[in-house]
Amino acid sequence: MSQTPHSTSEVSTPLDKEKEESILEQVNKLFMRCGIKSMTMDDVANHLHISKKTLYQFVTDKNDLVERSMSRMHCQHTGIIDSICTQGLNAIDEQLEITKYLATLLSQVHPASTTIWRSTTRRPGNNSTRRSGATSTTA
Repeated sequence: MSQTPHSTSEVSTPLDKEKEESILEQVNKLFMRCGIKSMTMDDVANHLHISKKTLYQFVTDKNDLVERSMSRMHCQHTGIIDSICTQGLNAIDEQLEITKYLATLLSQVHPASTTIWRSTTRRPGNNSTRRSGATSTTA
């Protein structure tokens, strides 16, 4: 028995749209807390306390869920940063507020994501992010 999932534009009632938004909001939090790669659709449904059938009424597969979730998150963050930029702050204060916001955001990211990022930003020949043998001296 194959169901045709709804796309965002096919959500028929305000209640369906509200349910979809709720699911995407919870999925964003779940992905930030647990990571994306390790989560299966079963895991997502279990964490959200909904059936997979309900989940598949709103998305076609995990890729669709990730795409919608990340798109929603991007729109939210862009809106918040835009609102900071329209406050009329000077350039330094504006950058400070954006940095504070981004620092808060990054503190919520799953550690595996930062490990992957760190491993791709190391310099060639540098096997460690810390200097070995570095000591502090006191005068």
